[in-house]
Amino acid sequence: MRAGTLALTTLGPIRVGRDVKAQLESDLALKLDGIHRLKAATKYATESGDDVSQALVHSILSDDEERIDQIESQLNAISELGIEEYLSLQLQKG
Repeated sequence: MRAGTLALTTLGPIRVGRDVKAQLESDLALKLDGIHRLKAATKYATESGDDVSQALVHSILSDDEERIDQIESQLNAISELGIEEYLSLQLQKG
């Protein structure tokens, strides 16, 4: 960041879903891409002998893998129930 300007082009595309299912699919794609990067970072930290970074990245990786499972469950529920019933159940949970 220089002179208060953030270079958004280095962050990748901004993905906005047009509906709940598209938002979940976008989130899943982002998380899956991140998993590959985190695995590479874990490998690099391990090879470099950086146990602190390896532990930190491993923790983030575990959280992201859990989130992927959650997203996949939500997408499966949408496929099985239909979007209307899925959304109705989500409102009832709140």
